[in-house]
Amino acid sequence: MLQQHGQHGLEHPVPAALPDFWSAWDGSGILISVAAAALYLTLFGPLRSRFSRSEPLTRRQLAMFGTAVAIFFVAAASPLHAYGMHVSFSAHMLQMSLLLFVLPPFVLQAIPPWAWRGLLRHNGLQKLLAVLTHPLCSLLLFNFLLTMYHLPAIFDTIFLDHTLHRLYQLLLALCALLLWWPVAPSLPQRKRLTPLQKIAYLFAGGAALLPACALLVFAGRPLYQAYEDAPPLVPFLTGLDDQQLGGILMKLIQELSFGCALWFAFLEWYRREQETERENQLPAEPLRNVPPVAAKPEAWREGLE
Repeated sequence: MLQQHGQHGLEHPVPAALPDFWSAWDGSGILISVAAAALYLTLFGPLRSRFSRSEPLTRRQLAMFGTAVAIFFVAAASPLHAYGMHVSFSAHMLQMSLLLFVLPPFVLQAIPPWAWRGLLRHNGLQKLLAVLTHPLCSLLLFNFLLTMYHLPAIFDTIFLDHTLHRLYQLLLALCALLLWWPVAPSLPQRKRLTPLQKIAYLFAGGAALLPACALLVFAGRPLYQAYEDAPPLVPFLTGLDDQQLGGILMKLIQELSFGCALWFAFLEWYRREQETERENQLPAEPLRNVPPVAAKPEAWREGLE
């Protein structure tokens, strides 16, 4: 049973009691998960032969896609979605963190390189993607939209309109793919950041999220009317505690995901340094099968005399 939240002219339905676990599963999230799996397996399976130079899916790509679907299912189809939308701000932050900081690298790595090459044959799309995936552009765009999302006036306004909220979440998800593109590229021939540039990029991304997290953690009062009358998900957590926990969860999950990316960037840098060191230590190979230089007849005669 829902009750209306109408402070300051806003109306936001909140449950009078916690939703039942078994009834809190989201049907649309389940359908999207099943449809995405069917589309992926069909497009890169039986329909793959229609594309030139296509290759079968590798076990790694299948594992990446399976992990991506599992993450999306937990975030968008499980009761976490219902609790996050109607009951707990920290549950909502956990959901958003999974979608924005954990899901994108698995999606990028699940798409076969030949599919990316076919998509990027269009010059207009290739130029647009080159601009949007520029490290500075992707960092500023994603973190600006995420910070705006957490401003109380914008957050409560978006939450009142289900369609607007879905569109904004979709925009954030697309920008999250752009954010991860420079450090998790699927096209070997595209220009990549060097390992040290990746490390600097990830550190900058972690710093750029601090304003949004600080807004949640250091606020002295609950900021969002959308959760003001909601029943507590955890009895001993107040609304302010739940809000601060949401900020901590978002930053923690971002640090863990970026930390994994930093580890792989460090390994890539270490391997390159080892290869360079081995190449420098190799002795120069002697010249083989090089015929001796024949002496001129005049010099030979002078030697006899």
